[in-house]
Amino acid sequence: MKLPLLLAQFLYEHKTLSLPGIGIFTLDPSVIIPDEKNNKETQFIPTVEFKNAAVKEADEELIEFIKRNTGKIRPLAISDLDSYLTLGQQMLNIGKPFYIEGVGTLLKGKDGKFDFVSGQHDVAGIQNNEINKENQSPKKQSLYEETAHPYQSQNNTSRKVIIALAFIAGLAILVWGAYKLYQKNITPETNTVSTPLTNNNDTSAVKIDSQKVSAPPIDSSQLKKPVTKQITKPNKDSLQYKFVILSTNNKDKALKRYNQLLSYLLKIKMQTRDSSSFKLYFTFPASPKDTVHIKDSLNMVYATHTIIELAMNN
Repeated sequence: MKLPLLLAQFLYEHKTLSLPGIGIFTLDPSVIIPDEKNNKETQFIPTVEFKNAAVKEADEELIEFIKRNTGKIRPLAISDLDSYLTLGQQMLNIGKPFYIEGVGTLLKGKDGKFDFVSGQHDVAGIQNNEINKENQSPKKQSLYEETAHPYQSQNNTSRKVIIALAFIAGLAILVWGAYKLYQKNITPETNTVSTPLTNNNDTSAVKIDSQKVSAPPIDSSQLKKPVTKQITKPNKDSLQYKFVILSTNNKDKALKRYNQLLSYLLKIKMQTRDSSSFKLYFTFPASPKDTVHIKDSLNMVYATHTIIELAMNN
């Protein structure tokens, strides 16, 4: 049974009903409530009187009555009553009638007090059809739960729509990422040359024409003059230098770069130490004052930070 009907039933049985924040409803003790079995066609609602009074707490008898008839524990019974009365006070504060089924309708007057009309209909003369329909439902729930249900349904619908849109967006991103990865895998790398090495440590066995270009032009006037031609004619002050363009501990990276430069017919060399350190370098005879010039040229061509070492045994 719903809470409003329980309040009316409590009033019929105890002839008085005190509601916190509302007031006191009383029923003439001489009024006899007809038997429910003999009153199926006509709903009997006696004349109820109301008194504006400051009621702080609900009667213990009322709490026990709600608890016994709803099967709920005491905290839930108190919570249902508080929620129902709070909702009624809010309706009264905004000028709307507060209808208690089986008891009557309350309205807030200009003086701040509540006016009461005993009867089944509210003061506007509109029967509460929604409440009557809900009374036919066998499901037991508080007025607070009934009021919140439409809003919960709207929130659940909005949440489902948001989740669906987020899922579709995530799926689209996943498909796009997979497509990009597939395109990347099937696109051949233009700079990769699969030239195998017969001996990773024996770099001196590689024979490349020393006249091939191994360094970029220095300026616009030397675009057609490879660097190797400028430094293949050492003077008497020249020394043999190693110009290291790559130093790494990654074996795969070193071998890939080494094979790539070999495919360009460059006189690149590789030095390794215990297969844990790899250096790729060019050797040129040059005077000490020309080493900086050569280093800058190599940096510009190979986008690296060239290291100059003196070649003792090359």
